Amino acid sequence: MIKSRLIEVLRTFSKKDFREFKKWIDSPFHNQRQDVVALYDYLLENNNLQDESALEKQIVFPFLYKNEKYDDSKMRQVMHFMFKAIEDYLIYSEINKNPTYLKIALARNYRKKRLIKQAEKTINTIENELE
Repeated sequence: MIKSRLIEVLRTFSKKDFREFKKWIDSPFHNQRQDVVALYDYLLENNNLQDESALEKQIVFPFLYKNEKYDDSKMRQVMHFMFKAIEDYLIYSEINKNPTYLKIALARNYRKKRLIKQAEKTINTIENELE
């Protein structure tokens, strides 16, 4: 777990990223796995994210799955789901910084739904903002 992409990415997070990502994974819309939340909480607890001995999979597992025998595939699975949640959060946070891109995505959705008037109005708004 120490040299995983999951840990590598989390170590780059700012305080704001940590706060917002916690909200992200607490939301059932973005995450429905309690073990992902438990892993995140463990990593932030007592600065475990920076303590390599605390990042051994066999050490982390009992915090996530009480009274269960260590299962490497289960541990890799929770790490995978958390990494996927991080990627989704990073995509969202980057896209959300660009209001023009959001409006373009909205116009595309309107068109897909054949809501031509709404799409055109949104495109006009984008054009006015760009001028």
